[in-house]
Amino acid sequence: MKIKEMLKTLAETPAKKKIQYLIMILIVAIILLLYFSTLTSGNEKKEVVEELQTEQNIEDIEQKLKTILSKVEGAGEVDVVINYESSAELVPAMSEQNNVSSNQSDNSSSETTNESKDIATIKEGSDVSALIIKEIQPVVRGVIIVAEGAGDIGVRLQLLEAVQTFLDVSAEKVEVLKMNDTKS
Repeated sequence: MKIKEMLKTLAETPAKKKIQYLIMILIVAIILLLYFSTLTSGNEKKEVVEELQTEQNIEDIEQKLKTILSKVEGAGEVDVVINYESSAELVPAMSEQNNVSSNQSDNSSSETTNESKDIATIKEGSDVSALIIKEIQPVVRGVIIVAEGAGDIGVRLQLLEAVQTFLDVSAEKVEVLKMNDTKS
């Protein structure tokens, strides 16, 4: 019933008023469109940074350590597990824009400052990625090394010292264990 009343009122409204209402609706629609487009572009940039934070770097470190420790004389086959307190943190470059506008009238003056920070991105073809200026490595919580030759105290000490040097951790955070002799 109310819809019929609104349509009747709209039909009775002069053409000039209809155009004014239409213009107001278009302005509001454009403002909303601009607002929501800036929200989604900000979210897309955040997603780009989150995608860059992968576990691949941690796995690479474990693999390098495993490779180098297996080359120690008497170590034999070696497995390595590194436990971190958190994941690596990538720090993106930020682009900043500062706009200052001032208005002066007879009795008063005002100054408006607009600051905006965005993540700087690099576009290579169709790929967009964040410009990373620094990578903060996670803190090592502990390391477990399982080696065939860890039964020999000399080999065990060499493996321990190598891990301490490679990861810059104390001996309390490293455990060197003898690998099980049974092959399944």
